Amino acid sequence: MTTNRVVIVGAGQAGGWAARTLRDEGYQGSIVLVGAETHAPYERPPLSKEILLGQSEPEALTIVDHATLESLNVETRLGAEAVAIERTTQQVVLTGGEHLPYDKLILCTGGRARQLPIPGMDDERVHTLRSLDDALRLKQALTTRPGHVLVIGGGWIGLEVAASARQLGCPVTIVEFADRVCQRSITADVSEVLHDLHTSQQSRILLGTQVLAINAAEQGLSAELSNGQTLQCDHVIMAAGLLANDELARQAGLICNNHGIQVDGQCRTNDPAIYAAGDVAVMETAGAPGLSRLESWQNAQDQGMAVARSILGQEVEYRPTPMLWSQQFDQFIQIAGHVHGGAITAMRTMPNGGTLRFYLTADEVVAGVIGMNAGRDYRFAKQLVERGLRAGAADLADPGIPLKQLAATNLVA
Repeated sequence: MTTNRVVIVGAGQAGGWAARTLRDEGYQGSIVLVGAETHAPYERPPLSKEILLGQSEPEALTIVDHATLESLNVETRLGAEAVAIERTTQQVVLTGGEHLPYDKLILCTGGRARQLPIPGMDDERVHTLRSLDDALRLKQALTTRPGHVLVIGGGWIGLEVAASARQLGCPVTIVEFADRVCQRSITADVSEVLHDLHTSQQSRILLGTQVLAINAAEQGLSAELSNGQTLQCDHVIMAAGLLANDELARQAGLICNNHGIQVDGQCRTNDPAIYAAGDVAVMETAGAPGLSRLESWQNAQDQGMAVARSILGQEVEYRPTPMLWSQQFDQFIQIAGHVHGGAITAMRTMPNGGTLRFYLTADEVVAGVIGMNAGRDYRFAKQLVERGLRAGAADLADPGIPLKQLAATNLVA
């Protein structure tokens, strides 16, 4: 079937790259980009860092601005939400009743901040951080009243926001239900490094603890904790993870798995006219069985580009290597691959004090790596993971053996 119109629901990083790539690859048909926010597509990682710290202006985050969208002849429906997909007639229904016909539909609906059922979370001094507007509101709160910040959740967003709050001069307490920070995504030794990093900056971390209620106090807020303590604070930041916005897909009868929209290597759902990309998509990843949903800047960009090429009939087999990065204080953390369950581990310490921790299978395939201030060495370490190469633990730990050499000479597994 000739594709005369592509509708993209979701104007974030994945949606923005999908629209741009369609045009870059020569697509001449109609493109309509629908987004619940009024902003042009922008990158989210700086929200918890540069935006909160006042180191970047919002315009610097933009992937493709309004003028460029117009020059690319991309129609926009910003500030509008899709409320239904009519698969039989191939139409998307928007708030206000507009029906958008499509030949191909790309769902880049992303996710939203998880809200825990805690009494008092509707107080205006309780924040989440998912959108640019969220970040600007939080920045205003922290800079006009730099008081005690309670961060609920010790995952990546929680730790990044905590680091930014400390750099703004705010006392910080992090409350995490799990036994260690970032428990799902990193190994215990790296959790300990991050824990020590934050406590060295005078942040307080309470592990194995829950917030039971938030109450308005005479000055600020008070939080009732599961350990019996009551914590006085001025701001609360909910950083308990992300929920995929897959309701639209579920209502339309698309297969959803692991709290997201299931897609194949061509980024297609079970409806051949409908695709998905970015934080909402669930797919096979390289180096691990089963299906995963990847919440990362890299995946949003790469899958946004891949879905556009797939729609244009190009050969696509998208099975990404999981990757993420984080900046906290003076530590730049980069992760590639799968780091849990490695039968063999090796750590390389560089002359600058940076480290690379490698995680190997029993037959010495490099399954994952965590770099901390690893500089350009991480690039070659990542290649070992992406290409599924074998390397001995002793060689990986030896800073005298260039990783570039190992990536060039070792055999593919």
